[in-house]
Amino acid sequence: MEQEFGGLDVVVHAAGMMPLAPLVDLDLAVLDTSLRVNIRGTFVVNQQAARRIRPGGSIVNFSSSITRFCRPGYTAYGASKGAVEAMTLTLARELAGWDIIAFLTGPGRWVDGQVVYANGGAI
Repeated sequence: MEQEFGGLDVVVHAAGMMPLAPLVDLDLAVLDTSLRVNIRGTFVVNQQAARRIRPGGSIVNFSSSITRFCRPGYTAYGASKGAVEAMTLTLARELAGWDIIAFLTGPGRWVDGQVVYANGGAI
C-alpha cells in the first residue's frame, strides 16, 4: 500500500485495554499487560507511523478523560493513558519540523459493562 500510494497521510491508534481494580488488589501481571498494550503498543504504532507518514500528515492517539477525572479502580488504565499523553505531546514537538501533527483525543465515558461494573452497578 505504501508503495502504491506514496506513504501515509493519517494514522489513528485506538487500541488499548482497560483493566479495572483498586491499586491494592491489582495483579502485577494485569498491570504489566495493560502497560504493554497501552504504552508499548502506542510507542510501536507511533514509531512506525513517524517513519512512514508524509509531510502534512497526522498521527492521532487515544487517551481518556480518566487522566483528569481520576476514579477508584482505574490505576493501571489512568497511568498508561497518562504515559500516552506525554508520549504524544513529545512526538508532536519532534515532528513539528516535518509538517506532521501528532495529537490526542480523549473520549469521555459511555455506558458499557465495564463502566457499570466499575461503578458498582450505578451510573
